[in-house]
Amino acid sequence: MSRSRSGSIHARAIAAAAAFAALVLGALPATALDSSRAITQYSLKIWTSRTGLPQNSVNCILQARDGYVWFGTEEGLVRFDGTQFTVFNHKNTPEIRQSNITCLCQARDGTLWIGTDGGGITRHANGRFTSLTTFEGLSSNTVTSILEDEAGTMWFGTFGGLNRLRNGKLEVFSHHNGFENVYIQCMALDGHGGLWAGTAGG
Repeated sequence: MSRSRSGSIHARAIAAAAAFAALVLGALPATALDSSRAITQYSLKIWTSRTGLPQNSVNCILQARDGYVWFGTEEGLVRFDGTQFTVFNHKNTPEIRQSNITCLCQARDGTLWIGTDGGGITRHANGRFTSLTTFEGLSSNTVTSILEDEAGTMWFGTFGGLNRLRNGKLEVFSHHNGFENVYIQCMALDGHGGLWAGTAGG
């Protein structure tokens, strides 16, 4: 693993851990915290591999619209209902090609998109998992970020470029489209329909 890659994954893990701590300060389902209350007025509970997580490095967190909280760890995808953890990994869910989960995104139609470090993307919809890898045209199987734009188009940032899934067609944007560095680290939408992509080189 390269130094920049390991550093990026480590930074995401630290950020996710901070977000995890913030999440558990409130009760499930998540509600806005009262800014007038002191931090000492909230309770703090920590979950680890001793209490149900498959592994203690949490890379990403997402609360789905049905109330479940999903965690991406280095050893699997975890669904949490507030009491119990359900783990999905390559061993029990072959469609998850690699158990190191790097990013999560829920689309408007309820589909859960799951990025992995080396196994491409897994979709979870209607109780089924399916995979999307370089075999289907993804630019790289190491996925760093996923988002949905206002038009319902899915965007995937990978180590090999920016990918767009629109109307069932996957398109790749890389060196041929003006990217000096194709290692996409993060993405965001602005308020004017623009997509911003952060790379390892600008």
